[in-house]
Amino acid sequence: MRKLGIDFGTKKVGLALTDEAGKMAFPHDVILNDSALLGAVEALVDEKKVTEIVFGHSLNLAGEVNPVQADIEAFMGELSLRCPIPMHLEPEQLTSQQAAAVTGKNDQIDAAAAAIILDTWLQKQSNVTSAPASETKEDTEEEVSEITFDQFTAVEIKIGTIKEVEIVEGADKLLKLTVDLGETSPRQILSGIREYYQDEQVLVGLQCPFITNLAPRKIRGFESQGMILAGDSGDTFALLNPSNPLPPGTRLH
Repeated sequence: MRKLGIDFGTKKVGLALTDEAGKMAFPHDVILNDSALLGAVEALVDEKKVTEIVFGHSLNLAGEVNPVQADIEAFMGELSLRCPIPMHLEPEQLTSQQAAAVTGKNDQIDAAAAAIILDTWLQKQSNVTSAPASETKEDTEEEVSEITFDQFTAVEIKIGTIKEVEIVEGADKLLKLTVDLGETSPRQILSGIREYYQDEQVLVGLQCPFITNLAPRKIRGFESQGMILAGDSGDTFALLNPSNPLPPGTRLH
């Protein structure tokens, strides 16, 4: 039940962890933002059995998004391929100053800032779970999960046929999929599902739903042009498949 908090900076990244019960946040470490960052965070998630990750949502005092937020969201996308667990953004402003006020200026200030981000998110979750008894469970869930119809229709989900599958060398969880989405040429889509298949070639020929209007992202030097939809529960993993074959590129509603 551990949660991981991340204060993402262009040079250094602060990390914080909760106790095993997921109730209290503590500074953990500060690491360099370099080519080893993704693997280091993945290893920490595996080692500590982290179930959720909370990133600081970088905003200025006016509530506007800082330029570094684009880097944060790109990193979240890459990490989600390796660690398919819930990830959240918690608005943060002046957390480094708050951390300095508590701990003083030292080499662990970014870890302390990550702990503040994580603790703020934990408190909000605690407030949700301790809602007044007059609120029904259905009311609370609806308030948290409801989206507008426009938000739903903005996500483009299409059926694709997997034509080729390759292992990404040096990446234990990544597969490179070549997917026919009914377009002029197939798309290249990377997915962190390698660990679930002893023989990745069994995926060739499968039809699956893909999110097709995500901005392309570079992962391990390869451009990923979409995301496959999948699910897991405990030790059970599943790709989604249509009950009947559909032409590649068919949009799902």
